[in-house]
Amino acid sequence: MDLRSPEQVCWWFSCEKPDYVFLCAARVGGIKANIARPAEFFVDNQLIQHNVMLNAADYGCKKLVFLGSSCIYPRSAEQPIKESAMLTGPLEPTNEGYALAKICGVKLGQYLKRSGKLNVVSAMPGNLYGENDNFHENDGHLVPGLIARLHRAKCDNAPEFVIWGDGTAQREILYSHDLARALITVMEKYEDLEPINTGSGEEWEVGDVARTLAGVVGYKGNLVFDASHPVGVTRKLMDNSKIFGLGWKPLIYPLWAFYSTYENFLTGEGVRRG
Repeated sequence: MDLRSPEQVCWWFSCEKPDYVFLCAARVGGIKANIARPAEFFVDNQLIQHNVMLNAADYGCKKLVFLGSSCIYPRSAEQPIKESAMLTGPLEPTNEGYALAKICGVKLGQYLKRSGKLNVVSAMPGNLYGENDNFHENDGHLVPGLIARLHRAKCDNAPEFVIWGDGTAQREILYSHDLARALITVMEKYEDLEPINTGSGEEWEVGDVARTLAGVVGYKGNLVFDASHPVGVTRKLMDNSKIFGLGWKPLIYPLWAFYSTYENFLTGEGVRRG
């Protein structure tokens, strides 16, 4: 169904009447997509959140976990970023539309929880990747987008591969399987009104991600860093003490996960979508 459609979402909830909902669906993309289509990211995400949460409330859902983003935090937030930093300063302009929509989702969940209409808790992940990802060269997130572009560069025997920025920006990356475990932990153990960070606690420089993925993909050309392009915030490491305190920590070694994600790209829909 199209989660932006009130009629389709209402029909689904009326048929299925789920007790528990993980709201992970969203309009997402990398920095290029966020810069090019802020209105689309802002509107579509609000429609998805509004339709799913209100119908979950109407049809007696016991609990809903809403998946937000580390983008909700101010660009100059103190590192590591605590959940209380939300709405304490200006957002990063390159993904403001997406971030504002996610903030609206967090607030809607809090309003519904306070009123007793729906038990909503919000989880904030870092930069995600994994099998069946969006391997689009422009719309994909950091890891899947780089995989698609590096694979094309390898196939084209391109002598150079250009990366936006100087490569020193840092990102907290998390494999999708580890996130799934984190969200189950949140569903089972977390009840607070304030969001909960679900990051890995491990930062990678963008340049190191690109060099590692070049080895995974088998690209032999030169990596060129173009500092004239925007890169977003230089660092956004989250304080994950809450989720760690609930007994969860990431288990998957990133290099293994990179290889698994690339293999999925080659054998699944990735090559066609990328």
